[in-house]
Amino acid sequence: MSLDSSILKGRNERGAVIALVAMALIVVVILIAFVIEYGYLIIVKHEGQAAVDAAALSAVAGIPAYNLNGNTINSQILAERFNQTWSGPGQTSAVTVDENTVMHSSAAITFNTDVEFIKRQSSGGYTQNPPYTEADGVKVVRTYQVPPLFGKVLGALSTDVTVEAHAFVNGPRCFPVESPIVLLSPSCGNTNLSVSNCTTARCNMDFDVSFSNPIPDDNAAFWAPAGSSGSAQECSDLVSGAALNIYLCVGDQIKLSNSVASSCMHEMKQECLKNRCQEDIQWKVTVPVVSCANLRDASGDYVASAAVTGFARVGITRVDDQSSPTSLRLTTTCGDSVAGAPSGGGFCGFYASPFLE
Repeated sequence: MSLDSSILKGRNERGAVIALVAMALIVVVILIAFVIEYGYLIIVKHEGQAAVDAAALSAVAGIPAYNLNGNTINSQILAERFNQTWSGPGQTSAVTVDENTVMHSSAAITFNTDVEFIKRQSSGGYTQNPPYTEADGVKVVRTYQVPPLFGKVLGALSTDVTVEAHAFVNGPRCFPVESPIVLLSPSCGNTNLSVSNCTTARCNMDFDVSFSNPIPDDNAAFWAPAGSSGSAQECSDLVSGAALNIYLCVGDQIKLSNSVASSCMHEMKQECLKNRCQEDIQWKVTVPVVSCANLRDASGDYVASAAVTGFARVGITRVDDQSSPTSLRLTTTCGDSVAGAPSGGGFCGFYASPFLE
């Protein structure tokens, strides 16, 4: 082989290596660009998910007002308040919130297009657009168009990233008891608190409850913790608050008895006078609710205990301890909520902390 041929061959080999290196570098650059693009999409999805989660948890706090009259304004304000720039109802100009940003700009959650009321199903899933009295959650869906970082060179279009959040609010699963009264109901269903002889009584309306026997024929009863004697003293302690730190949870069995109705109603009358309860001043208490369907066994005989299905917030405006049977005038209170109480109880117009699902 001549010297000239050796030189030419070496040049060709170096040229081939340079070409291979150049091709490899192009592939590496493309892979790096792809990783960066994909990583950016993950970041946007994470930011967007945080935005819709915050909007859903905020908007669901407007459910009590929506359950009462179908007014969506509270949920609208709450859903949009986490946008970086917010010009919601009642605002004359945009307000900078700096709470949630997606791609360094406003999360842009819009109530009318991104938020929907839903109802959670016990079997899983949810019902879309239920009647306003039955809604117990909100769904927030938002699609963000993510422009390409490097794909512009290749003429790539924007990529859609869709994020979704579901937030719900139920009645409390556990709650400290404040009264010896238990309401009898076929179900705890939103603002239709069924308490009057196991038929529907609307929320925020006065109704009477009486205490006679047999209990299944009434709409209320006195209760005592399972395993207790159900004595008049225990009833009195619940009325006066002497029985401290007694918590009930959904599913707990409680004893039902009206045998102490006369003495306990006298105690309640005194407490009512102390609280000056009357039509315009309510003595508010939280009471358990049990299902009428659980008060008889398979043979139709009355059972003396039942499981708690939920809790209701009521205002006592009158105690009649002289009538036969004795009775109370109550007002169902809808829209009350308690911070920190775990959700999972029957929905009786009394709300616990919202949760994502």
